Amino acid sequence: LAFVRDDKTYLFEQADEEGNSRYLCYSTDDYSQPDVGYPKVADIDYWQIPNEYSEDIGEIEQVNKDFIQVNAALFENDNIFLVTGKHYLLFNTEEDTWAYPKPMERIWRNIPFQRHIFDKIKTAFTGKDGTTYFFSDEYYVTYDGEDFSQPQLIKNDWGLIDNNFVNNGLKNKIDAAFVWQNKITYLFSGNQYVRYSTPDYRYVDEGYHKNIAKSLISEPGFTNFPEEFAYNLATRSNNDTDTVIDAIVANNRNIYIFMGNHCHVVSQHLTESYDIDIIGNLKNNKVC
Repeated sequence: LAFVRDDKTYLFEQADEEGNSRYLCYSTDDYSQPDVGYPKVADIDYWQIPNEYSEDIGEIEQVNKDFIQVNAALFENDNIFLVTGKHYLLFNTEEDTWAYPKPMERIWRNIPFQRHIFDKIKTAFTGKDGTTYFFSDEYYVTYDGEDFSQPQLIKNDWGLIDNNFVNNGLKNKIDAAFVWQNKITYLFSGNQYVRYSTPDYRYVDEGYHKNIAKSLISEPGFTNFPEEFAYNLATRSNNDTDTVIDAIVANNRNIYIFMGNHCHVVSQHLTESYDIDIIGNLKNNKVC
């Protein structure tokens, strides 16, 4: 359950068998930190639904009558609509009154419930554009205040991200890859890269993929590149080229990045000491 009320965003986890659930409140736009004092725990009395209405809607929806799992909370002026399955409860904050549970069609006429496709409401919210989105298990519909859309698959329209490493126009191609000091593996595709810090390569590191131009020079091994190099990355990313980094190789000291007809090199230290034995033995005919 999630909703916005009085410019605050509330997020609830799934309630346990006794109707208790933790929830967070955010007052900032970036959602970087919940408000002080959260998470809190909401019990079965959080919405203060009268017992007789809980029993009624519990019988209608054939769910636990001891507490009602609210799937969605929608707000319109002084009215709060608490949605459960295919029914809703109405609470008017101005008059402090509850209305008897009613079918969704009473307010949202012609909502396109369909058996096995869109048969109940799992959650809903009203967007900034005024459109209300109703979600079932795998399908959703939209309501613009007058008409409903037909049910559409959630997976086709929601949770989509710009990711060059999955199906898209780049066809999952990898432009370059290398392992930094036998610890960190980087893969590059178009203007993005991912990082692996574990040897099993099962999951990319948390927070990846990232944009090459914005984030690469903050990564281990790349921090000594000058700002001019970051500018070159950004310029190449903005030139509508499919590839930003053509190839990359490294040894314990240097990283060599090939972009177009240029090679950029960065060292980890200003100086390096080597054992003279690596030079090898010189042929000298005057010494037996």
